[in-house]
Amino acid sequence: MAGRLFRATLLRHPNAVLLTATRPLASAVGMEPTEAMLASLIRCGMTPAEGVASIDVFSTFVTASVLRQVQLPAGPEHDPHAQLRRWEKLSTRHRFRVSLVCCAKAG
Repeated sequence: MAGRLFRATLLRHPNAVLLTATRPLASAVGMEPTEAMLASLIRCGMTPAEGVASIDVFSTFVTASVLRQVQLPAGPEHDPHAQLRRWEKLSTRHRFRVSLVCCAKAG
């Protein structure tokens, strides 16, 4: 249940997923869900160290799976501005030639 709720919340706020993955919790309010989950795991028989490790694995798995789902492709082949930068590097003479070739192929 907690995993589904956590995942659904992250999916509703895709811009916050990277922050969740890279920033540690720094406030008492932010730690409340983690403390409640840890208390529940301890009541079920885990040691505190096992509970913390389980929570770490759980949150890492959920956050990483959502991050993979919502993240835009990365890398030079997905750079929307790469073609524009290559075009700008061409001299004016070369741009004119490329334009002529493109127009000839289109016509």
